[in-house]
Amino acid sequence: MGRKSMYGRKYMGTLRTTFIIAPDGTITNILGPKQIKTKIHAEQLLNL
Repeated sequence: MGRKSMYGRKYMGTLRTTFIIAPDGTITNILGPKQIKTKIHAEQLLNL
C-alpha cells in the first residue's frame, strides 16, 4: 500500500511491484511502481 494520485486526488492504494525469479529461486530483477507501465508491462518483462 502506498500514496497514489489520479486527476489531482490523492489516496492510498496498492503499489505494483514485479519480481523476476530465476529457476534457482533467486530474485534477478525488481520492477517498482515507478517503472511499471501497465499497458506495456508484458513487453517490459520480455525485454529484460
